[in-house]
Amino acid sequence: MTDPLEDENWRDRASCRDETIGPEIFYPDKDDHPTIRRAKLICRTCPVSTECLTAAHENGEPFGIWGGYTPEEREIIRVANKLPVRRPPDIFPHGTAAGYARHRRDKSTPCRSCVTAHTVDRREWKQRNATEKAADHAS
Repeated sequence: MTDPLEDENWRDRASCRDETIGPEIFYPDKDDHPTIRRAKLICRTCPVSTECLTAAHENGEPFGIWGGYTPEEREIIRVANKLPVRRPPDIFPHGTAAGYARHRRDKSTPCRSCVTAHTVDRREWKQRNATEKAADHAS
């Protein structure tokens, strides 16, 4: 396995980078079990799920499905394997779809840059899906 902190290219090979998958599926609410299951199914077939899980542990990622595991499941793995507690830097990814998801999880009002990023991301995702559906119907 390649060290995910040294080889950032592993992210390019991740199944979640598929253009038909919206990023919000990997940042579901804690009680949204159908979405959690869908995210885990995607991770199950991902060629870099081990690298993803390692990166989540190394970076102390407190949110989202990483490597097929929820934050609570990653904590169980961390404790069972006696891994050190890692806290992510207090950097808020403003201006990104992930930043918008974090606002929602924190139940805070999203900032303008995060709302804009989320809106653009959703619009692009919907356009890709509409284009693919139209192509499928034309075939």
